[in-house]
Amino acid sequence: MSRAPRPTDDERARPGRSARTKDPRRGSFVRRGALLRASAAGAFAVGVLASTWIALVAPTGGGAGTSRGTAARGTPAGPAARGTNSTAGQGAEFGANDAPLAPDGAVRAGASAGAVVLSGRLRWRGWRGLRWRLRVRPLAPRGEPFRVDLDAVGRFDTALPEGTREVALELLPGGEEPLAWEDVSATVGGTPRVLRGGRLSLAPGRNALDLSVARRAVAGRVFDEEGVPVRGARVALAGEGRSTTTDSEGRFLLWSLGAPIELTAEAPGYALARRTLAEGALVEPTRLVLEKGVDLEVLAVGPSGRPLQGARVRAWLSSPGGSVDAFPPRVAGSDGRARVRGLPRDWRRSVIAAGCRLHVAASCEGFVDAEVVVLEGVPEPVSVVLAPEAVFSGRVVTSNGRPLAGARVGRLAEGDDAEEVLALGLETVWVESDDEGRFVLHGLKSGRQRFFVRAAGLPPKVFWETLPAEGVEVVLRSGRVLGGTVLDGSGAPLPGVVVLLRRPGAEGSSAADGRKAPELSRPALGIDANSVFSFASGRFARTDAEGRFRLEGLEEECYDVQLLQGDRAQLVRGVTAQEGMVLRFAAPSPARLVFVLCDAAGEDLLPDEVEGFELALRDQAGRLLANEIDLDVESSGRASLPLPADRLEGVVRLSLELASAASPPQRLELPVPAPGARHDVGRIALASGGVPVRCRWTLAEPVERAQLRWVDPATGLRRKRELGPLEAGDHELLVVVGPGPGPARFELNLWPFDAEEPRSLVWAGVVGAGGADADFAEVPPR
Repeated sequence: MSRAPRPTDDERARPGRSARTKDPRRGSFVRRGALLRASAAGAFAVGVLASTWIALVAPTGGGAGTSRGTAARGTPAGPAARGTNSTAGQGAEFGANDAPLAPDGAVRAGASAGAVVLSGRLRWRGWRGLRWRLRVRPLAPRGEPFRVDLDAVGRFDTALPEGTREVALELLPGGEEPLAWEDVSATVGGTPRVLRGGRLSLAPGRNALDLSVARRAVAGRVFDEEGVPVRGARVALAGEGRSTTTDSEGRFLLWSLGAPIELTAEAPGYALARRTLAEGALVEPTRLVLEKGVDLEVLAVGPSGRPLQGARVRAWLSSPGGSVDAFPPRVAGSDGRARVRGLPRDWRRSVIAAGCRLHVAASCEGFVDAEVVVLEGVPEPVSVVLAPEAVFSGRVVTSNGRPLAGARVGRLAEGDDAEEVLALGLETVWVESDDEGRFVLHGLKSGRQRFFVRAAGLPPKVFWETLPAEGVEVVLRSGRVLGGTVLDGSGAPLPGVVVLLRRPGAEGSSAADGRKAPELSRPALGIDANSVFSFASGRFARTDAEGRFRLEGLEEECYDVQLLQGDRAQLVRGVTAQEGMVLRFAAPSPARLVFVLCDAAGEDLLPDEVEGFELALRDQAGRLLANEIDLDVESSGRASLPLPADRLEGVVRLSLELASAASPPQRLELPVPAPGARHDVGRIALASGGVPVRCRWTLAEPVERAQLRWVDPATGLRRKRELGPLEAGDHELLVVVGPGPGPARFELNLWPFDAEEPRSLVWAGVVGAGGADADFAEVPPR
């Protein structure tokens, strides 16, 4: 019996086509709504008749199952139950994912009025070759899970069993590992929704689900110098704490917060590879090449030169620009020697010529960690001498001699600001006292060092001690208490108000009412959402449901008190530490300008795309009222600018200057909102029609900071771009300006390391209809 030819991808995508399915009861292929074309003879006649009967009686909605790798699509009268196993859009290096589909648990879309349909689109950025699947597990009523293939642009349309009220969804980006829903924002029927665990309630008829992935897809392959894929290489996103290992073909997939992205790859026996990717480079797979590394022999010894068996040896290269290349740690043998593997072949030249530093550190039980910094070439083996550790022990008691359990005893590093460390919880070396108040600190260096002790409800104590020292008794004395109630202007208690204490005259205590609170007072520093608590040194609190707060263990008699709630801030000066006090919080809520930001084509931008904008809001005199730092972005992508009442005094006209890395600047006139009002200005689209200016320069030595400043030739708006540390070599920066022709002037300011004043370079020229190339002169070393 001959089979009908397989439909092409175009036929699968064409509405109203006759889908080709496989009847699991017969094992034969049939066409819905049409007879199976077949030639039969002899013993196959029964099979042909049976197949023909199935095709005649099968409804146009489809059969009960589908073939592997093929899935039925619906017609306009009945939405598709599943996509196809198409590999469109995948990179040539990655190929198709040929994993078979699970048995189909969905009822195909038919004429039933109670049919449940789930359709929508997934949007993501980064590598466009991802082959997405949506795993659907019916929960109410329970049913067999099945998978839906998304097309090349992320669209899906599937019918579920009639009467389905709830499902659990999983997003599969090219494999079987689902994407965390914390990284996905969802809109159901146009309304933002949080899909906890992927659970989604459904209604009869069509349910529209739009999904957006907040992170970028970063995919690629790792090869050695001969082009052979490296299996088991560790690929990481520098600064984001995310990593993965390559498969047998050297492939990897990671999810990044945003460009530019710094990728690192390492494997045993290879030198670490590093590559920085811009946003536009993420749409294609990234190729990383690992070079064979060299070994470095290290010798770990004690003060007398005795080898330290079992010492843990680490090494890393650091550059003036701040980047760090770390190598896998090794353990010293009986002779105290260890070989650090994977250093670059030219590491000695890098240390001498490029100003890099080779760090070698060793640690061993009973000894203080030691580190050697290599500024120039050094003969092997590199010796690291570890000193025996000193011990600090004793008891923590109150002023009446009662032992204090749970007191934190720790060491302050040289140069630490004790008040800041204790207030923000930045201590790194500490232990807690036991039930008898005893404590022991190991691994310390001998000599005079600074320590702290603190306990709940008592002022902390900072003191010096010469080590080694044992049996030291540390006394903590009781402190003052400041407590009371926070009320609003009408006398009602205010819950959830942050109470921040500062010594009179301290930085930030002179902020005017209504201004943004200083960074130190931000709740993100550790003020949690519980009702009443003491944080760090007892200088923070949050009012409970009845507006009450209490701060214990205070050292000073008088404080400036700052009250914070949402966008509101109010300062109360000269508050005496006492209980039962009443603070009135009457600061008005700021006015808000609310808008939706769109690209030049009118597409709404995702929240993390909005955060990359350059924005300035000015009054009629050009005074800056707010910038992109003040921008609040909701999960739906709506943005707003808070404007406290004092900033709006005398303001009669507002202008918004807006630009991004890929669009020219523009100036928009906006209305002045009333104090405390929320004014919606609608949609604001980025300008189009900009032209590129390629700024190029060469550095003979690294610089700590760089800044590019220019005046847009079309609008006259002043712009600047801040750059971090830059290595020696050639550099290029692409900026977009308004369409020319017109004169332009670009100024490049460079701050070498340890230099107070910048060095400036200027390029002046004409920006034509196709842009311009701004070539700055070579920057020689100092």
